[in-house]
Amino acid sequence: MLTSTKTVGNKGDILIPKSLREESGIKPKQKVEIISSKNGIFIVPLVKDIKELRGLFKKEGYKHKKDVDDLLFRVMAGI
Repeated sequence: MLTSTKTVGNKGDILIPKSLREESGIKPKQKVEIISSKNGIFIVPLVKDIKELRGLFKKEGYKHKKDVDDLLFRVMAGI
């Protein structure tokens, strides 16, 4: 997992570093979902095809549907 510290601009903008965009599969002009939970803010790339998500979850070691479902539940529940 990569991390980065950034300063929020006057208009609320934040530059996502190239290394984090590449790791997350975020491409130029791609839309992202911004999710707020009690643990923080998550930025998730929106995809046109569910198949595009496979590579993202494999990078983190999620190989089974149950693992992915558990991850999404934890993110949405703020756990």
